Amino acid sequence: MAILKTELGEVEVRIKRYPDDTYHDEYIKVEGKEKITDIKRERYIAAEPDTTYYIEVTLKEGFKIGKYSSIEAHVCVADTNGTISSITLLSRHTEGLKRKAKTDHIQKMQYADVEIDGQKMLGARFVFKKIEIDEKLSKETDIMGIKPDHLMTFTVKLYFFESFTTRLSENEYKKALSKWEKACSEIRTSSWNQMKLNVKLRSNTETNQLVAKNIWDVKKIDQDSYQKHGISSAIGFVGGKMQPKASRNGTSVNSIYKSDHITFPEKPDQFLEQVGIVKYPPPLHHYSWGVVNDNERKTALSELQELSKKHRIKSEDDPWEWRHWDKLYAAEKQKAFDKLQTDKKNRQRGIVQLEYKNIMGEIISLDGEDDETSRKPLQRGVRIKREEIQRAMANSSKAQQVTTADVIKHNANIVDEDDDSIIIVSETKNPILRLAAKEKEIALADEDLRKEEAALEKLKEDIAQEERVIKMKRERDALQGRIDAARSKKRIKTE
Repeated sequence: MAILKTELGEVEVRIKRYPDDTYHDEYIKVEGKEKITDIKRERYIAAEPDTTYYIEVTLKEGFKIGKYSSIEAHVCVADTNGTISSITLLSRHTEGLKRKAKTDHIQKMQYADVEIDGQKMLGARFVFKKIEIDEKLSKETDIMGIKPDHLMTFTVKLYFFESFTTRLSENEYKKALSKWEKACSEIRTSSWNQMKLNVKLRSNTETNQLVAKNIWDVKKIDQDSYQKHGISSAIGFVGGKMQPKASRNGTSVNSIYKSDHITFPEKPDQFLEQVGIVKYPPPLHHYSWGVVNDNERKTALSELQELSKKHRIKSEDDPWEWRHWDKLYAAEKQKAFDKLQTDKKNRQRGIVQLEYKNIMGEIISLDGEDDETSRKPLQRGVRIKREEIQRAMANSSKAQQVTTADVIKHNANIVDEDDDSIIIVSETKNPILRLAAKEKEIALADEDLRKEEAALEKLKEDIAQEERVIKMKRERDALQGRIDAARSKKRIKTE
């Protein structure tokens, strides 16, 4: 749900399916935490092609109209002037509505009066329209001027209207009346000129050709936008009735005092997972370490530890990052958080870690096979050290029996005498040369240093504990001595 806090109270906006009346799941980007003072909210929903929906706007309990005469909600889309649908949420002139909402006040935005394929339709319903792929297009749609990324986003804006009355003198009234009449004349002139221009344009267009210029008229999109940006559907409309041919009546609108908005981009489920958009409300472990406070970090680390344990049930030894928050040093907390968060993302992408290193530096295998059988050459991958390669080259001219001849010929000159290079032979028998020994030595050195620091901290704690025990023993002996002396004096007096 998207809840926007205004000066008058809270406003909630949700998307519901029609006629099922079930809510769409909402997602959110976890780049930064939302603040109470924000004047806008952004939510993502998973678009379901050919699904009809409507927008539910709720003024939460305690919402008050205040000094405003009315409050309205408007639905806006890109590349379109004005709004496509609106509704009055509260008004001083509406019967049955009070200045302050004692319960949640719910309004539904179900219909829109729009022009579809050149034909004005009244009372059309919102729908997720499926669009096709056109390989001839390149980062564009089949309607010129409409961008692909505008097809799946609509915004709900809140408008606060304030009306007031001003007393004018006779001269001020005449000036204001003259100014108003001049403005009306200019509007009529411009409207008349526009009508003549439209008639001229229509006369130059074939009678059977309809002009499509709105984003819901788009029917095709380029392949790149479909695959890379997840644009598979667009905002559309269904139903409604054609507008009868009649002259339009002019309406007046009060001045806008303030406007807040809530945006709903639409994306498919697969694309939301790829770009890091998670279901709302987002768990704390989706945020980065610097965004959350200390109590939230504790909760987030606990969540990541539980998720990690579910994927390491085959391991015999618990890794160090599973330790309780109170048993982790300050520097280890963020390190454990970052590692568990990275592991979780790798699992979501299908990257499986078959081995990991515990706090003692031991390699723990998760594939359930014996170490010797899992390292047979040319089966599951083999690590051959540089000394073994040289020994094989010296003892046998047929080096293909150890690895492929191409590896020895083309990669022997790459091996540095100072580097402990490793050749990994894959299942496809295509060797890969990897110079990774120095980095591993550095990593091992860092691991050893971390273990020594941890041992030092443990010794310090033990020593402090021993010193406290010795101090308490001294205090005990002194107290016992005073008690014995007092008893001795008492015995002498009684004798």
